[in-house]
Amino acid sequence: MSWVFEKIFLPLLLKNAFADKGIQEKYVMQSQLDWTIVRPAMLTNGPRTGVYKMWVGKPKEPIRRKISRADVADFMLKQVSGSEFTNRAVGLSY
Repeated sequence: MSWVFEKIFLPLLLKNAFADKGIQEKYVMQSQLDWTIVRPAMLTNGPRTGVYKMWVGKPKEPIRRKISRADVADFMLKQVSGSEFTNRAVGLSY
């Protein structure tokens, strides 16, 4: 997140939403289920490209702050038959 978003926008307008997000993720992570949490960048209505960056933790290379809904759906559908990101929270962007 940018400094402006993290230090100004988030505390003023999205404080409760992000607090709830943390609680929700905690419940998912503590469950006995196989899970994958998807953390996309800002969603766009662009086309599916099938080419995007995935990471766990902090990204290892520069990312764009956007990704299409179609590419997020592409990633999620691949997780149905894959196990690479089982029990992990994954960031997605270009």
